[in-house]
Amino acid sequence: ATTALAFQEMEIEVSGLVMYPKMESVAIVNGVVYREGEAVTDELFLMEIFEDRLVFEYRGVLLTFDL
Repeated sequence: ATTALAFQEMEIEVSGLVMYPKMESVAIVNGVVYREGEAVTDELFLMEIFEDRLVFEYRGVLLTFDL
């Protein structure tokens, strides 16, 4: 629960997605382009990109960020 609360307090701004069918999609998070599996910070990793949400790993916990 503590990890989820800390995640909710993070300043995450998603300004765009580029979805490529059958290819690697990207998300623009806080003005930077990330692919699945890339580190956003030392503790925050973008794990999956969907049209309506992103899945991050934060402190070892998978958390959903709804768009």
